[in-house]
Amino acid sequence: MRTRPLVAAASLLAGGAVLALAALGGEPPAGPPAGPPASAAAAAALAVPCDALLVVSGLEHGLAKPCGCSEPQRGGLLRRAALLERAAKAAKATAAVSVGDTLGPGLPEQNDEKASLFRGVLERLGYAGLLLSGEDLSPMSSALWQPQGAPETTPRPPLNVRLRPGGPLASAAAADPVLRFSLGPWKVRAVSVVDVTLQSALVDAMGVADIVIPPATAIKALAKEPGVLLVAAHTMREDLALIATEASERADVVVVVDVLGEAARRVGVRGHPSSKALLVTFDTKGKEVALVRLHRVGEGVELSWDPVPLDPFLDEGASPSRDAVEAYFTAYRAVVRDRKLLEKVPTFSDDGAKFVGDASCRECHAAIATSWDATPHAKAWRTLETKGVDADPECVGCHSVGWSRDVSQRWSRTASAFRDPATTPGLRSVQCEACHGPGSAHAADPLDKKAWGPPGTPGKAWAKPGRAVCVTCHDVENSVGFHAPDGFEHYLPKVDHRDVPAAARTGR
Repeated sequence: MRTRPLVAAASLLAGGAVLALAALGGEPPAGPPAGPPASAAAAAALAVPCDALLVVSGLEHGLAKPCGCSEPQRGGLLRRAALLERAAKAAKATAAVSVGDTLGPGLPEQNDEKASLFRGVLERLGYAGLLLSGEDLSPMSSALWQPQGAPETTPRPPLNVRLRPGGPLASAAAADPVLRFSLGPWKVRAVSVVDVTLQSALVDAMGVADIVIPPATAIKALAKEPGVLLVAAHTMREDLALIATEASERADVVVVVDVLGEAARRVGVRGHPSSKALLVTFDTKGKEVALVRLHRVGEGVELSWDPVPLDPFLDEGASPSRDAVEAYFTAYRAVVRDRKLLEKVPTFSDDGAKFVGDASCRECHAAIATSWDATPHAKAWRTLETKGVDADPECVGCHSVGWSRDVSQRWSRTASAFRDPATTPGLRSVQCEACHGPGSAHAADPLDKKAWGPPGTPGKAWAKPGRAVCVTCHDVENSVGFHAPDGFEHYLPKVDHRDVPAAARTGR
């Protein structure tokens, strides 16, 4: 089960109740959801012939490209472009829809630029439209929900959220929440709905809406029309069956996207009857998409679907669409650099010791410093320069000294931390203090035991940082191998200084 900040507290409301999934044509998953298919199976899924293919994506949470230091990385808009090219070859008609959750907890200024990146790429790839989630309705993300261009590219607010006409999202309040497009011979309507518990956040806290009505009630108000109805359900488990029941009364074919993965399993289905709503889901952080297929069978329609991971096999071969998307990234990186977004990162006062850089450490720990020089950590800044992202705050935090993340994963830094290559060149790469904490107090008095504290303590040095410090950057999304069985034990010898004899670890 996946939760997000606005709905995490609401996940307790289910109270262990069991959802009857008969309306969804499935059963509750027994145990954890199945993992994504291997690349060979994913490639085969792209080649399944069909009369119409609906590609459902989203849930990027700000990750437009894979990010990390272990392989294989998964996800990204470049691979999605290649996937759409490949999948379209097996279908008589193709369309794509994003279900939202596009941005993450980044700097507001950077999220504006990233929203423009996402919207530009989706338009370039021929998406039918973008459905907004509750998370997307932040007043700080106007570049995401702001109407612009042709009406069909206007992002669609959730069906069950009544945006306040005079509120911060007034320009989006007039947008039709129902996205309409054609998929071969079928007319398609697509909507998103959010959990009713977002009333307090969207109405009371942010003031962007007047009311959030129950999602099934909003679906019930839709007119019955022939064709396909896609519902992106950003809701709790107990609402899914109600949504599917109401939706099935209003269209010939119904697809319900279980955005939070509360009931659906990431396992493909074949021969699903159109008389039952098809329940699909896919992995978060932009790592997967769902391929929903329509097959004509006599006078009727059957459905099939697969979750397809965006794995490295999609980097292979020529892809004009992938090349075009790369141009969007080039422009995005240039804007991030030109706007000097590194200067926008929140900075707070040092609490105790300050960061002083590895030059101070080398005075007494020369052998350890020499050992570090040969590690991947010492080359971390060079990696950013090679990829042209050394001005990107979302990348710099894990490749320099003194940055930290709060519970929402937003970056900040202390006053003595790395700022930019010009003013703090001595704090680039993953140096001693990235793992052992600020060292000014220890450098000033190496015998002062008060300079030390438990790992992660602000203003203190840390003798044995441990895994908990590493996962600040080596998180499950960005460092796949680190979280494999024995991953920590495998990676640690590559960066620690166990090769330095005890007698040589200190001394001038």
